[in-house]
Amino acid sequence: MTNKANKERLLIGCVGDRFMPGVKGSIAEAALVCEEHGIHTEIKVQPPITVMPYFGLATMRNRLCMAAVEDNFTHLALLDNDVLIEGSYAFRAMIQEDIGLQVPFLKQQFQKHIKLGDPEFEWDYGINRIKWAVLSCIMFQVDALRKLGPSVFLDTFCYCEEETMFQRWRLLGVDAYQNTDVSVT
Repeated sequence: MTNKANKERLLIGCVGDRFMPGVKGSIAEAALVCEEHGIHTEIKVQPPITVMPYFGLATMRNRLCMAAVEDNFTHLALLDNDVLIEGSYAFRAMIQEDIGLQVPFLKQQFQKHIKLGDPEFEWDYGINRIKWAVLSCIMFQVDALRKLGPSVFLDTFCYCEEETMFQRWRLLGVDAYQNTDVSVT
């Protein structure tokens, strides 16, 4: 274990409080593995505060981002309440990569009908620079959050929210990567 791991602090920010079956357990297991490797880990659940579905979701995410900055975490993993972490090592592996903004590979148990990111890579294809990906699970280094400011997410009221967010972040100096060695469902 490196000295760096002893300094790492991870906030797992859960967007919403109505978890799909198995999700809470997968988060707890991933947090435990981080703790076992010297990464201080806390879980914070942001209850729904949306006016209508999706209107206010950006504020829910921003509250978790601001909490990570205010409480001096080094990393923030944001995930929706329907995201199952595949493999308890996921967050530890993402932290080890030392990337400002990364997303895991999103596995789906059904036939894909929509694009999940650009470009799209296959599972176990390494770490790749991307233009955008769905916001279901995303990890920030808190230094990258500071670069993006207190309103990291915006309510875009459009169907291409992710593409718009990631473009904005690129223009603010934070490139995104997909870690296909880590997966979520």
